[in-house]
Amino acid sequence: MTRAKEYRVFGPPGTGKTTYLTQQIQLAAEKHGIENIMVASFTKTAAQELVGRNADAAESIGTLHSHCYRAIGFGEIAETKIDEFNKEFPHFRLSAESGAVSVEDNAFEAGPIQKTLGDELFHRMNVLRARMVPIDIWPQNVKLFHSAWQTFKTACNLIDFTDMIEIAYRNVDAAPGSPKIGFFDEAQDFTPLELALIRKWGKNMEYIVITGDDDQLLYSWLGASTDVFLEGEPDIKKVLSQSYRVPKAVHAYAEKWVSQIKHREPKEYKPRNFDGEVRRLEDGAYNNPDAIIRDMEQYLNQDKRIMILASCSYMLTGIIAQLKKHGILFYNPYRVKQGQWNPIRLNAGEGKISTAQRLLAYLIPCSEVSPENRLWTFDEFKQWVEIVRAKDNLRKGAKKQLDGMGSSLFEVTITDIYEVFEEESSFWQTFNNFDLDTALDWLKDNAQPAKAKALEFPVAVMRKERKYDCLSRKPNVIVGTIHSVKGGEAEVVYLMPDLSVAGMQEYVKGGEGRDAVNRMFYVGITRAKETLVLCQPASNFAVRWI
Repeated sequence: MTRAKEYRVFGPPGTGKTTYLTQQIQLAAEKHGIENIMVASFTKTAAQELVGRNADAAESIGTLHSHCYRAIGFGEIAETKIDEFNKEFPHFRLSAESGAVSVEDNAFEAGPIQKTLGDELFHRMNVLRARMVPIDIWPQNVKLFHSAWQTFKTACNLIDFTDMIEIAYRNVDAAPGSPKIGFFDEAQDFTPLELALIRKWGKNMEYIVITGDDDQLLYSWLGASTDVFLEGEPDIKKVLSQSYRVPKAVHAYAEKWVSQIKHREPKEYKPRNFDGEVRRLEDGAYNNPDAIIRDMEQYLNQDKRIMILASCSYMLTGIIAQLKKHGILFYNPYRVKQGQWNPIRLNAGEGKISTAQRLLAYLIPCSEVSPENRLWTFDEFKQWVEIVRAKDNLRKGAKKQLDGMGSSLFEVTITDIYEVFEEESSFWQTFNNFDLDTALDWLKDNAQPAKAKALEFPVAVMRKERKYDCLSRKPNVIVGTIHSVKGGEAEVVYLMPDLSVAGMQEYVKGGEGRDAVNRMFYVGITRAKETLVLCQPASNFAVRWI
């Protein structure tokens, strides 16, 4: 059987790869029908974004693992049974996190979390499998772990995540549904095993489109390799050469930086028609976050979107503390489950009320900021009173009184409030002079201890912005690791050069280890739409800016 045509599309930073690929998928769907198209990306969300208006075609889209699971059609997942494995093989004990390896952070910080010897061996085994290394040349300790893991899976009739790919590669000749066309995005981060499967399935398709950018490979620690992504000559090669993001100055710096990578595909890459700026912040470092905050103010005053990026999340702890202290709203829209990077949530989930929601409910009568300037409804009143410290404030039986109010949009009366708050409570003095600062001070001082801590940041933001909607607006500051913001952009990017001990060890090795570090910083550099600010190293464990 002749192999399918392979289209290889290179999408350097900001060149509209997602837009291009979405258009190609839609054209293919119009010609062949969405049921004859397969779309696989690194995450299901990314795949759904590519399919666009055909996003309801659930069986056509997903991660490669989800396609494989559908193809093989069986198996409970071994990684969900870690406790059972630990009982059978305590000498290879795995931590709970080892069964939920995430690509949301990077190998130089933690990679897969390795708390035990078993975690380390589990990770090494999976990398060797992903790289298709013959088992007879594995290290002996990894072989022993693999034997125990295989014994456990066989006894319990389980499969693991790598099995999904291996079984499909070994036993399944065509992708599920026998699609005619396959689209595979972010392919530089697919492992050799995954790419081998893609090309095998491609033999039964009219053509496959493999898109990515070897310069932006971030997951070599999971087994991905530029060697396999760049393997052989495709039938058609296309480079999306025009960046719509990166300005001239940042582009020039990025090109110098990426030239340090030893093994890469040279490609045409042009900046957008805007000068931009690259500058160094002489005193700004992750251990001197005040300097970064001071420098940022100029961009915040211009309503610029800002990214603050580091190689490891612990390097962001100081800057996060200072952002909170100064009442500067921040978030990470690419990692919404990371609580440290997303401390204010107006939507706390079904049946839950966030601290920020309670604060906004409390401020309804504050004429200084509230657009409504009225008394609370029963619902709003209950929301904030529920976090008030009972001692010195609430009458005995106040909870029963609140429950008796039911769920209502009727406004409370002074009598209703009096039946909840003691006459001696300091609340009455605040209520009679309900300006913003007085109201914020009272709630912070009289909230239950755990809630008082959670109130500190939203109160600081409200005190700084003095606008009722300030907590619901999209923040202008994004905080995260370089890995977390791949695909994102901002007018201004602050980039820290520091590495963890493990990262520095990789960097000084040279070769693929150094290339991996350089690719990571290349991704960080090319997030900037206007200005790139290169921060100073906090220690000797850092790359040197060129």
